Amino acid sequence: MTASINSILLTFINDYKLKGPNYNDWHRSIMLLLTAERLSAILDDVVPQKPTDDEYDANETYEYFHSCASKVMLYILGSVDKSIADSVKGITSTKGIMDKLNELFSQIDVHEHHELVDLIHNTKMKEETPVIDHVIKMRNLFDKLKILDTSITLKYKRKVIFNSLSPQHIALSSMTST
Repeated sequence: MTASINSILLTFINDYKLKGPNYNDWHRSIMLLLTAERLSAILDDVVPQKPTDDEYDANETYEYFHSCASKVMLYILGSVDKSIADSVKGITSTKGIMDKLNELFSQIDVHEHHELVDLIHNTKMKEETPVIDHVIKMRNLFDKLKILDTSITLKYKRKVIFNSLSPQHIALSSMTST
C-alpha cells in the first residue's frame, strides 16, 4: 500500500512541476498534496527553538517539526523546475521558500487577470453559435477569473454576457422584454 501511495505522490509531483506561468495550478496542487499528507500546517507554524538537553518533550517536538519540515521541503523542491529550485537554494525555511515563489510568480496572475478581463469584454457571439454555447463559453471565462480570486457579481456577469450577444439576439431579447 505504501509503495502505491509513494508512486502516486511521485506522479503527482512530476505532473504538476512549477515552471513559472503555471504557478496557480502548482500552488493549488502542492497545497492539496501537503494537506493530504497532513503537512500543510508546517508552512504556518513557528519554528521551535532548539531545546536544551534536559527538555525531553521539547526535544521530541523540535525533532518532529524538523522531520515534517524536511518532508515539506522535499515535496516543494521536487515539484519545481530545476532553475526555479536554484533560485530558492539559500532559503532554509519552507515558509520562506513558499513566500519567495509567491513573490516571484504572483505577478503572472496580474497579467493573466488583465488578459482574461480583456478577453471577456471583447468576446462577441458569432452568428451561427447557439446562445447556450456562447453563455457556457462566457461562464468558463468568468470561472477562470474566479480561480484568480476575482469576485464578480451576477448582475455584472449578466450585463457583460448580454452585451456580448449577436445583434440579432439582442434585438430579439429587447422585443420579448417589452
